[in-house]
Amino acid sequence: MRPDDRTVGMAHRATLGSWGVTLMSNSTATLKRFRRHLQTLVLGAALTTSACKSTFDDIIAVDPQDRVSEPALFDDPAQAALLTSSVQAQFECALGTYILSTGLLANELNSLGATQMFSLDSHQPDPAGGFSGQYAVTDCTSNGSVGVYVPLSSARWFADKVLAALEGWTDTEVANRNLLIATAAAYSGYSHILLGEGFCSMALDGGPELTPAQVFAIAEGKFTKALTAAQAVPAASAAAATDIANMARVGRARARINQAKTADAVADAQAVPAGYLRNATRGTGSTLRENQIFTNVNRTGVATLGPNYYDVRWNGKPDPRVTAVPQAPVLTQPRYTQTKYPAEASPFALATYAEAQLIIAEVQGGQAAVDIINALHTANGLDPFSSSDPTEIRNQVIEERRRQFFLDGHRVWDRIRFNLPLDPAAGSPYRWGGNHGSAKCLPLPNVEKNNNQNF
Repeated sequence: MRPDDRTVGMAHRATLGSWGVTLMSNSTATLKRFRRHLQTLVLGAALTTSACKSTFDDIIAVDPQDRVSEPALFDDPAQAALLTSSVQAQFECALGTYILSTGLLANELNSLGATQMFSLDSHQPDPAGGFSGQYAVTDCTSNGSVGVYVPLSSARWFADKVLAALEGWTDTEVANRNLLIATAAAYSGYSHILLGEGFCSMALDGGPELTPAQVFAIAEGKFTKALTAAQAVPAASAAAATDIANMARVGRARARINQAKTADAVADAQAVPAGYLRNATRGTGSTLRENQIFTNVNRTGVATLGPNYYDVRWNGKPDPRVTAVPQAPVLTQPRYTQTKYPAEASPFALATYAEAQLIIAEVQGGQAAVDIINALHTANGLDPFSSSDPTEIRNQVIEERRRQFFLDGHRVWDRIRFNLPLDPAAGSPYRWGGNHGSAKCLPLPNVEKNNNQNF
C-alpha cells in the first residue's frame, strides 16, 4: 500500500526539523541524523500495514525537549527571520549537490573510481535508488554525496511552506515581512528552476507528473511574487530589496527563456544592472556548508574534470573561466583539479549580470550578441570574437555559456534545450566497465512514483 499524505508530509517535517535545529542548537546533531534516516525510510519504502505506518508516524512526531517543534515554528511570527534564513541555507546546500551531480551527468566532471558516481558519469541514472541511484534518495552533504531529489525537493517544499506562513502573518506581527516574502519566493523559484532543468519530469506535493515547461511556469510565478514583494519593501531596507529583486529578475529571465518566452526574458535580463552578482554562500566546519566541488574534485579527489575541460583556449590563449590543473593519475585515469572554487568556503554564483547578458545575446543574435560576447572576452583578457553569420554567432553564444557557467549547474539543461550531442556517445565504452547510456536528464525517482497516487 502507499503511505497517505500525512506519512509523506512527515518526511518533509524531518528535513525541516534538522535544519531548524542546526541553526538553533548544536546539541541535536545525533537526532538530526536519526531523522534523516527516518526520512529515507518513509520516502523510500511503502509501508505494509496501517499499524506499521502509525508506528512510524508516532516515532517521527516525537520532539525532544531541547527542540522547537515544527508547529511552534510555523505558528510563531517571531520565528519568521529564522525560517527565511533556513530557506536560504537549505537551498544553498542543495545547489552544491546539484552542481556536482549534474556536472557528472553533463560530463563537466568524471568519477575517479567513486562507484556511487558511476551511473551519472555513464549517463545511466537509476531511478530505483540504492547505491547506483543515490541521486534519487540521498541527502545533502559534500562527502561524495550525489543526492539531488531529496535535498532539492526539501528545499522547494520548505521555501513554499515558509512563504505561505509569511503571507498568512501581518506586517504588525513580522518586521520587514515583504523582504522576507521576496526572499522565500525567490529561493522557491530557483528550487523549481533546478527541478525543471535537472529532471526529465517532476511531481510536486503529491500532484500529477509535470513537464519541465510546467515547472518553469511555476518558477516564473514565484519570481513574479518575489519582485512584487521586493517593490513593497520600505526605503530603510531598499538595498536588500534591490538585491533580491535582481536575483528574481535573473531567475525569471531564466524561467522565461526556458519556456521560449523570449521577449519577456529579454525584458527581465535588460533590467539587471551591470556587475550584479548574487552568490550562494559556502563555509567551513560542516559538510553541509562546504563547497562540494572543491571537496570532491580538489580535496578528496573522487572526481576530476571531464576531458573537454582539460585545456580550454581562445585563439591559443587559456580561458581563465575554465582552468584545469593536472595532477598525478588515479587508478591510471587522468586527474585534473580546478581553480574556480579554490577553498571550502568558495561561493557558487547563483544569479549574475553575465547570465542576463547571455540571455539577451541568445535571443537577439547578430551584432548585439557579438558585442556581449566581446564584453565577456575583454573582462577575461581574451581576444575578440567576430562574425556576421547567424549560426556561427548562436554556436558561440552556446560555447560562451559552457565556459561562463562552468560548474555552475547550467550545462545539463543547455545540452537538452540546444539539443547538443552526448559526448561520449551512447553505446561507447565506459572507462569503468560497460557502455555509456543515453540519459541527458534525471528520471523522476521511483520513490516519488511509489508514494504518489497519480502514478
